[in-house]
Amino acid sequence: NNPIDWESAKADGVEFAMVRIGLRGYGSGSIMEDAFYAQNIDGAMAAGIETGVYFFAQAITVEAAIEEADFVISLLEGHEIDGPVAYDWEMHDSSYRVYGISAAMATACAKAFCETIEAAGYRAMVYTSSYVAYKKFDLSVLSAYPIWYPEYKSADSTVLYPQLYYRPNYWQYTSKGSVAGLSGNVDCSLQFIPN
Repeated sequence: NNPIDWESAKADGVEFAMVRIGLRGYGSGSIMEDAFYAQNIDGAMAAGIETGVYFFAQAITVEAAIEEADFVISLLEGHEIDGPVAYDWEMHDSSYRVYGISAAMATACAKAFCETIEAAGYRAMVYTSSYVAYKKFDLSVLSAYPIWYPEYKSADSTVLYPQLYYRPNYWQYTSKGSVAGLSGNVDCSLQFIPN
């Protein structure tokens, strides 16, 4: 959500990026684009960094999930990406508009978003915390889509790999990374390449 010096990031070892393209407000429910999404997509691609995007979703109906996907697709017009489009549906507490919706509806929303994204020719991915993975998403219904999983390591952690029961394709391992060309703390992820 800031302009980034992608050439510096590439020189610092960044191989892929997930750019926030937009969000739905977790309280208001309003949909908005990220102010720098176009600049960041185009800059990352020009630097030769594999580039995907994510949308911070707060869909509580299938129709809302499709609306979110259609919004993302409209923002991607005129911009090339070579990475996935991630559905980032989060629920931290009762202030989130998605709080209390059923697991069946949460799963149906994720599926509708991903199907809409893939019908437009992009690869869909699901971002999920362990709580959402275990309590809200039926991952057997979403098995066609890669998983991007956040689990942060502390300085004294002995955890060497994600502790999620399911095998994630991407692991967001810290929210306090440092990358040249980006100011402040940066979420950093590893991409697992199957052999």
